[in-house]
Order: sequence, then structure tokens, then C-alpha cells
Amino acid sequence: MDERPYPEATKDWLNYADPQGRYVLRYPHDWKVQQESADRTAVKEQGSRAELAISYLAEDCAVAQSKLRGRRLNYYFIREFTRSIAGRETLTLEFRDTISNQREFRALIPAERGCCELKWTRSEGAQGMECEAVLETMLATLEFVSSKN
Repeated sequence: MDERPYPEATKDWLNYADPQGRYVLRYPHDWKVQQESADRTAVKEQGSRAELAISYLAEDCAVAQSKLRGRRLNYYFIREFTRSIAGRETLTLEFRDTISNQREFRALIPAERGCCELKWTRSEGAQGMECEAVLETMLATLEFVSSKN
């Protein structure tokens, strides 16, 4: 496990450990964890559309990235950039949903037998800006803990 210190803002947050033993994450008390399947977990803020989802895909990250870049109805590709996630420099893609006015970010990290996809979403406006700081802090607490990633 990575021995990075957690950000000070997370000292009172809850811990979530993936039942498969692949990662741990810290999240605020007013957010809820939903284990949607063995390979997908979402951490959502109650009363908003803000979420951080962690999914394991049974495909190569290059294939998954190619699919993401493909045209989707109301989603438009905005930009790509590199950022540190779980101590790894990771290519991140940003999209905008023109109907719901949401920003969506996707990062793909190679994992054993596939790819780990991180997706975080926030709305535009003041509420979305507040959520952005929380989402960024949650990403800073993500740690992969086994060889499955």
C-alpha cells in the first residue's frame, strides 16, 4: 500500500475498502457509497449529481480510451491532460454533457486483466465548484492496494 499521507481535510472522513481488495478511498460523511456490482462502485453526494465511480473493465485501456473518444450523442470531448492519481501520472479526458450541463472526467489506469476506469462528474455553477474540491480531495486519497491493479 502507498504510504502517502492523507490530506488534512480528510482526517474525519470515512474509509471505503473495495471488497475485492484492489483499492481504498476516503470520502465525506454526507456522501454515500453504492456497490453497483463486483466491478463498479460509485461514491455520490446526496442531493446532487456529483459522483466518483471506480470500474474495472475487461479490456485494454487503449481500447477503452478509443471508445471514449468516439462520438457520443450529447457529450463533447473538451480536452485531455495528465494528472497524478494514486501516485501515477494518468491521462485524463474531459467531456461536457450539453443537455445536463455537467462536466465529466475519465481516467484509465492499467489493471490486471484489463483496465480501471475512474469517472467523476460534477454540475456547472456554484454547487459544482464546491463539489470539485471534494472530488479532487477524494482522488488524492485513492490508493491501489493489490496486484489486481
